Amino acid sequence: ISFEQANFGATQTGVAEIINAGKIEVLLNAGTMPTTVIGDGGGMALGTGWNNQSVSYTPTISGEHTLAFRAVTTVGNNYGAYLSLDGVSIQESTSQESTSSTTAYTGYGSNSLTINPVSDDLDGYQYRLIASNPGFACAVADTSNITTLVVRDDFDQDGIRDEIDVDDDNDGILDTYEGNGSVDTDGDGNPDSRDLDSDGDGCYDVDEAYGISTDRDPNDDGILGDANPTINSNGSVSGYNNTQLDQDGNGVKDFQESGAAITSLSCPEDIVTTEGANINIITSASGQGETTVSYNWQMSADSTNWSDLGDAGLMFLGMGQAVRSTSDEGRPKFIELLAIEDIPNLNKYRIYNYQNGNSSYSYYYDLSGSASKGDVILLYYSESDFENFFGADVSDYDKYFYTGNLLRYGMRGGDDAFVLVDGNKNQYNDVVDMIGKRGEDGTGKAWDYYRGWIKRKVNKSSSKTFNESRPMEPLSSSSSYRGT
Repeated sequence: ISFEQANFGATQTGVAEIINAGKIEVLLNAGTMPTTVIGDGGGMALGTGWNNQSVSYTPTISGEHTLAFRAVTTVGNNYGAYLSLDGVSIQESTSQESTSSTTAYTGYGSNSLTINPVSDDLDGYQYRLIASNPGFACAVADTSNITTLVVRDDFDQDGIRDEIDVDDDNDGILDTYEGNGSVDTDGDGNPDSRDLDSDGDGCYDVDEAYGISTDRDPNDDGILGDANPTINSNGSVSGYNNTQLDQDGNGVKDFQESGAAITSLSCPEDIVTTEGANINIITSASGQGETTVSYNWQMSADSTNWSDLGDAGLMFLGMGQAVRSTSDEGRPKFIELLAIEDIPNLNKYRIYNYQNGNSSYSYYYDLSGSASKGDVILLYYSESDFENFFGADVSDYDKYFYTGNLLRYGMRGGDDAFVLVDGNKNQYNDVVDMIGKRGEDGTGKAWDYYRGWIKRKVNKSSSKTFNESRPMEPLSSSSSYRGT
């Protein structure tokens, strides 16, 4: 309990009459009549100016309490002490690390009362002013009309009252996706629409809903944007979207599903087997909370270079760019794919293109039709350039697709990366195979294929990550390509 105090005494007709030293006692009790002194601001001699004091107290019972202040004479005659009080505030301790301030009243000894901040529990409170004239003995104190305070909830204090605010806690997730006040995922008494960590797992909703590949909460306060986000007229935060991540794909949004770090991962000892045998390597994780664990096996031939294993039915076989024509920075342009198994529906596959070291895709192309195991599929731009250069028809392939902008604009300079995805076609979560590195310019790298081509090494499977040492290799330099 904090307050300001002073001892200026009291005067009448310019003569100081109450000049005693005194102190301000703080009283607090449950109910409406405080009688228990819980502390004081310390003694003040006449002339003591404004000074800040505080008193701490832990109630022994729960419920409403009443706070009062009393002037007590410490030195002087029986006229008492005339002390001044202002700036009262109460701070309720919620933990050793964090506190939350409640309402403070200032100016209540003047004709202007300030209430800051206004909390929603003050709705319906009434205020009135009693004015007196101590310098006129015959005066009668006058009481003002009653003023009733009507408080409209504004949980995030963005100036948009909750009844019209579409995002009550400014976490970038609209209330409609958080249950509109009717859902409390972690059961802490705060609905998800007013809870920055709805599932109570210690990870802010904004991070779980948007992901952390791009920092959407740079000041780490649980609110979308930096310390001063732009608030739209409907209460939404500028930059929000209507898609929340479900990265384990179990149908529950990550911000409403309590997760935790994996605490242990078991794996068997070395396995001895015979050539041609069928073996299973089994492992399990624990400690992950309510979320579903994603498992991603990797393999290595040298304990240094690791690549992801996948169950893809389709993978990159090779790709290249020649300069028979200088149009579009060199043509023909092509990608070859290999069907590892029968694929009834090729439309579940998509190829993303990442230009010049960009981490965001530039173009994409969806396949169509079906394929049989062993089919080689050609993606090309400019049929005539391809056929004139190689002396073969595109129809010689089992499947062939004209891809338009994917290769026309997406393959230039031999430094662009391509990613093959399936299923939901998410460019990050559904990767099947990859040529080049997203976010890295391939110019001068081992996978630079300008005026040349690269192909998959023999007996190398698809990989969700790209390792320059495998599984692709340059097949031709620029000079030999042009002479082929």
